[in-house]
Amino acid sequence: PGEFIFFGYGDRPPYMRYGVMKPDGSVHTTDITLPGPRRPHDIGVTPRFSILHDFPVFFDPEVFAQTGKRIPLFHRDVPTRYGIIPRYGTDADVRWFEFEPCYMLHVVNCWEEGDEVVMVGCRTPDPTLRPRREDGKLAAMLSGLKLRAHLHEWRMNTVTGETRERPLSDANEEFPMIAPDWLGQKNRFAYLQAIPYEIPATFDALVKVDVETGATQRFEYGPGVYGSEAPFVRRPGSTDEDDGYVVTFTTDTRDWSSQCLVFDARDIAAGPLARVHIPHRIPAGFHATWMDAESRA
Repeated sequence: PGEFIFFGYGDRPPYMRYGVMKPDGSVHTTDITLPGPRRPHDIGVTPRFSILHDFPVFFDPEVFAQTGKRIPLFHRDVPTRYGIIPRYGTDADVRWFEFEPCYMLHVVNCWEEGDEVVMVGCRTPDPTLRPRREDGKLAAMLSGLKLRAHLHEWRMNTVTGETRERPLSDANEEFPMIAPDWLGQKNRFAYLQAIPYEIPATFDALVKVDVETGATQRFEYGPGVYGSEAPFVRRPGSTDEDDGYVVTFTTDTRDWSSQCLVFDARDIAAGPLARVHIPHRIPAGFHATWMDAESRA
């Protein structure tokens, strides 16, 4: 508790740096050896380990050297790698595990089961950019926002080196949130945004997924209404994983009004318990968090 875990990356060696800020404010860092520049987006954590990401999505170093342009390419013949490092480990302690090529923006959660480290996240099977000429100067950016991602599980045995992976869903869902006090522990529930691939970066519905059973609950925001990442807020005094609320902002593109929607985390499909009108427009965004009064003090 109280640790702040972070990583950074760059175009030149060291291509990655991993670090932990301790509760006393001191910082542990170590350079991580990678084959070249990478663009990881997230990191996994368990009580004892952190999980580093090395995806086969990287730009041509010669083109970068000549033009300064970073054109990301998906290298289908290069495996995805996850590196397990002890919380305060060094580069020499990292153990790498190989999986099918892919990319991933966001981890749902990670935990330990015996000798295995388990990671659940939103896997993008093919991150190739496909810009459309008719989109003009925004073509590359809009292509990058056309996200296809599905819940997926990876398992890494820290004793035998065995790896396993399996899809958990074929639905296009991303920007996962969980009960924050279950971070690093085996959890069941995640709250995600349903994303239509055809329209870049719009969140059409709030979805609750039971990672164990695959059961889902879904609430559609409505035509022309888009949501944002939806954090979980624990009900005071509760201990059950999903005993609380899920909160999101929505923007209605028909009149550009915004609302804050509050759901019972146990019954997303029933719709919001409350709709709070916001007196000004909140632009549709990606990430969100919840901060209670005690945290702000």
